Amino acid sequence: MLRSVMTGAGSVLGSLEWGCHMDLGTQRAIARKTLRFLDEGTTEMAPDLYEEPVESYVSEDVWRRELEALFGRFPLFVGMSMDLPTAGSWFTRELLGTPLLFTRDEHGVAHAFLNACAHRGVKLTEEPCGTSRRLTCPFHGWVYNSCGELVGMPFAQGFEGMDRGAKHLAELPMGEENGMLFAKLSPGGPLDMATFLEGLGPDLAGFGFQTWKPIAEPHIHRVRANWKVVFDGFCETYHFLVLHRDTAPHVHANVSVFDGFGRHGRMTTTNKVIDQLRGRNEEEWFPLKDNAFNVNYRLFPNLSFSTIGEDRTEIFEVLPGSGVDETIAIHFSYLRHEPESELERQKALEDLRYACVTIVDNQDFHVNQSTLPGIRHPAAPKCFTFGRNEPCAQHWHRQYARAMEGE
Repeated sequence: MLRSVMTGAGSVLGSLEWGCHMDLGTQRAIARKTLRFLDEGTTEMAPDLYEEPVESYVSEDVWRRELEALFGRFPLFVGMSMDLPTAGSWFTRELLGTPLLFTRDEHGVAHAFLNACAHRGVKLTEEPCGTSRRLTCPFHGWVYNSCGELVGMPFAQGFEGMDRGAKHLAELPMGEENGMLFAKLSPGGPLDMATFLEGLGPDLAGFGFQTWKPIAEPHIHRVRANWKVVFDGFCETYHFLVLHRDTAPHVHANVSVFDGFGRHGRMTTTNKVIDQLRGRNEEEWFPLKDNAFNVNYRLFPNLSFSTIGEDRTEIFEVLPGSGVDETIAIHFSYLRHEPESELERQKALEDLRYACVTIVDNQDFHVNQSTLPGIRHPAAPKCFTFGRNEPCAQHWHRQYARAMEGE
């Protein structure tokens, strides 16, 4: 069942007004720089080459350290604001084997809890989403409100003397910013989202993601490869020269603008439509509306968040699987507006299937999986090399090294 946003009375989100796109001055600056790159036959370039030891892709010890140093420490994307559209709405997810429950309380505040009854640990619900101000454990009937408080139980006299305040659902840090929901898997206080985003907030705020609608339910890809192999591919457009030459002929391959924002990065995928800006006054440039480039945000440690024009976004959350050689990639897709007709809806689904299956599954994830036998051979290269034309990938790996050292 798709989650939708209510925009009338009773909606947490419907009374707010939001921007509609990335700052136009920033769009035009990126377009200007991109056209210069095309004229000069180049792209954004890092100062030097960067090498990452292959050991970090195959080591069980490194994989175990990553679970704590990255995935236990940093906020992880869990959904969009419209996934909790009203008071009492909730949804469930599992991240790295942890069952999670997300709710919105009567004051409009989003919460993250372990999806586990404080009585005996049973999941409160196995449904993907719903709306109810109370959730009842299916085992013994303990009842919780949307703030995670234990508010009822059968035969309460059997638990006289128990501190009910100690039997609330286990709450995890949660943050909501610019229409995006994040949570941490380790206990702690509320998330400081402005600090986490490190300057990307204004960029993201402009899109008004608070009311975007899902095209389809999240799709889970299981990839037989280390999660960093998968994420590396989202951090460069160099591979479009060969791998996507026939499936994405509309793209100017290996032409990208990159900017770092603390641990995060923003890079572009340049569409050939940008050539139509030549000869126009800059005041007539509306790059995202004209689909001149896609804006790709790479949020540390594992989120690929890409806007397609002004009205569509594709999100891949790249997670370690059950071992060093498995990746769980969760694909989310959203539209700014609900399709106005069944034909428009089918076209959106067709575009989604093409991106998800033809390009990502059949090409990106296919080549990712082919790395596994070779990199484990004793004669394999000791390092992977990231070229100067892959600045986003380099930036990510430098932040990865910092995080693994505890910085």
